[in-house]
Amino acid sequence: MAFYVDVTRADGTSQRFPIEEAEVMLGRSVNVHIPLPNETQVDLEHVLFAPQGRKGCWVSCAESVIHPLTFNGEAFHRGIVPWGSQLEIGSLKMTLNSGHSHRVTVPKIAPKVIATVVFVVGFIIWGYLQTSRGGATSAHKLDTPELFVEVSSCRSSNKPLAAAIRAEHAGHSRGDRYAYEPNDGVRAVRDYEEAALCYLAADQHESAERVAVYKERLQARIASDYAAARTRLFQAYESQRWSTVLVEARKLISLTSDIDSDQSTFVAWLHQTRRRAATKVTHGE
Repeated sequence: MAFYVDVTRADGTSQRFPIEEAEVMLGRSVNVHIPLPNETQVDLEHVLFAPQGRKGCWVSCAESVIHPLTFNGEAFHRGIVPWGSQLEIGSLKMTLNSGHSHRVTVPKIAPKVIATVVFVVGFIIWGYLQTSRGGATSAHKLDTPELFVEVSSCRSSNKPLAAAIRAEHAGHSRGDRYAYEPNDGVRAVRDYEEAALCYLAADQHESAERVAVYKERLQARIASDYAAARTRLFQAYESQRWSTVLVEARKLISLTSDIDSDQSTFVAWLHQTRRRAATKVTHGE
C-alpha cells in the first residue's frame, strides 16, 4: 500500500510527496521529509503525517505555528484523517492519498469447506485473543520507568548566567517540539531545571523562579500525557485496535527514548508491541 501527500500551492502548481517512512514531517526546513522552503506561511516543522493503514493517516500539528492547520474549515490539532481528505495551511492545500485498491474479489467456495474453515479459524482466533489479552494484562504489571532525571547543579560554574540563558532557550525550543516529538518535552524539563539552577548560581532569583514555573507546568503536562497514553495503549491492546496501539506505542517510545530497553522491561515491551501493531496495520487489521 502506497501513501502520498499531494501539495497544491496558491498558483495552482502541485507536487506529490510519497510517505515512505512510518512518520514524515512537513515544513519549511530543508531537513524535514517534505521540505517547502519557499512557503513562508509554513513553519520550519509544521505538521507530522503517520499512515495508519486503511483507516487513514494520523496528523499532528505543532502547537507553536503561526498559521494553523485546518480541516473542513476548522483548526485541526491532531487525529486520524481519512484518505482523500484535504487539509490547509493558509493558501497551501494538502491532500492525503492512498494507493490501496478497495476492490475485493470473493471466490465461490463449497459450503463444507466454509464450515471447516470457520471452525478452524474461530478456534485459532480464540486462542490468539487469549494470548494477546494476557500480554496486555501482564504489561499492566510491568514497572513504569520515571521519565525525569533530577539535575543536581549548574554544569557551568564559571559562567552560570550564560549557561542559564542557553539552557532556557534550549528548553523553549524543545518544548515547542513536544507535540510531535514527545522526548523533546522530557529533555526540555531538564533544560529548564538546569536553567533555574544556573540562574540561582548567577544570583538571578527572579529569572530562576520564572523558569521553574515553565519547568513545573511542562512536567505536569507530560506526566499527565504519559499516564493517559499508557491507559489508552492498554485499552486498545485488549480490544485489538491496532492503529490506536501503534499511535500510543510510538508516543510512549518517544517519551522513554532516553531509557535503555535493556534496563526496562516496560520499554522493551513497548518496542515489541509497536512492531506487532505496525504489522497488523500494514495488513489492514
